[in-house]
Amino acid sequence: MRWIRRIVVVALVILFTSGLVAVALSAKDYGTPAFWAAPDRINYCGRRYDRGPGSVHGTARYFVHRDTGSTAGVRWQRIGRTFVLRPIYATVLLHPMAKTLCAGSLFVPIIGRGNYVEYELSGGP
Repeated sequence: MRWIRRIVVVALVILFTSGLVAVALSAKDYGTPAFWAAPDRINYCGRRYDRGPGSVHGTARYFVHRDTGSTAGVRWQRIGRTFVLRPIYATVLLHPMAKTLCAGSLFVPIIGRGNYVEYELSGGP
């Protein structure tokens, strides 16, 4: 019986430590210790994107057209995942000089079909 108690204690210590690591990494990478929630900020392509004030609703085609006024040369693409594996999408275009991908806005889906949290570029180009 004593060995069962030791296994339970070790398992609880591992679980608690894993939770602390998740909170710390989420706070560092996404600006919030709530790793299960949509992030407060996302860093992508050497830029910082801050969370918008509310949620937005639309399709990928709508967001691509809204960000650029056209769908030519721009696409909707999954560029990563949050700490709890939620996809991060972006309206992406190929930068003509550096041939690298750069994003207009970033989006993380939330509850409900077509509902997203939007992230806008913070600061310079």
